[in-house]
Amino acid sequence: MGKTKTHAGRRVFNGILLVLDLALLVWIVHSWRGQRNPVPAEDYDAAYGYGAGGYTSYDGGSNDAAWDGSPDASADNSGGSLEGNVDNWLLGLSGGDEAPEEAHPTEVFVPLEAAGRPEIDEFEAWKSQGGTPAGARTITDFGGIGGTWKGFILYDGAEEMVSFSVSGMEASLTFTVDWYLIHYAGDGSWENEEDMEDTVYTGKWSDGVLTAEGTGSFRIDSFYEADGKQYARGELTTPAGGTAAVGMVRP
Repeated sequence: MGKTKTHAGRRVFNGILLVLDLALLVWIVHSWRGQRNPVPAEDYDAAYGYGAGGYTSYDGGSNDAAWDGSPDASADNSGGSLEGNVDNWLLGLSGGDEAPEEAHPTEVFVPLEAAGRPEIDEFEAWKSQGGTPAGARTITDFGGIGGTWKGFILYDGAEEMVSFSVSGMEASLTFTVDWYLIHYAGDGSWENEEDMEDTVYTGKWSDGVLTAEGTGSFRIDSFYEADGKQYARGELTTPAGGTAAVGMVRP
C-alpha cells in the first residue's frame, strides 16, 4: 500500500512539472512571436486604456499642460509650445523665432585667374591720380574688398608687380602677397619672382582701413570705384623701416 501511494505522488508531481514546462514553452513562443511582430503603439495604448489626450506636451516651460490631440492646442505658459517644430526645439527656439545668424566672414572672393596678373601700364592711371579721383565711390564695407587684386609696389629705385588677396573676417583677416615681377630702375632689368613663396600678413579692417602685420606692415587706407574698376591706395613699411607706395586694382 505504501508503494502505491508513493507512485501516485510521483505521478502527480511529474504531472505538475509537465504543466509548468508546457506553460514555459508557450510563454517563450509567445514572446518570440511578439518580437517578430511588435504591437503598434496605438494598439498597445488602447489595450492599457491610454488615449492621445493622455500624453503631456513639451512646452519649454516648467508646467506639464496636457495636449488634447488637436493640432492647434498649445500650452498656456511663458516658455512657448513646441508646436511640432523639431528644428525649433533643437535650436532652442520657440514659436516663429528665426535661427541665429552664423558669424561667417563677409567676403566677395575673386580668384587669381579672374583678376589676372598685373601689367605695368595698368597702374599709369593710379600714378597720375595721386589720390582718390572726383566722383569715385568709396568702398566702406569689408565684403567689397575680399578676393584677389592686381598689385603694384613703388620703392625708391624699383617697382614690383604682385597679386594681393584678402580673406577672413573684419577683425581677423589674412592679407597675402603673391610675388610676380620686379623692375629695377638702375639698369632697367626685370626679374621674375613667381618661384618665391607667398608672404602672409595678418590684420584687420576698421573704418575703411586695412592694416596687416608680418614681414613689415601694410596700411591700405583708400578703397574706391571709378570708371568701372576698383582701386586701393596705401603704403608698405619694410622691415628696414623704409616706406613704399602700394597700389591695387581690379578687374
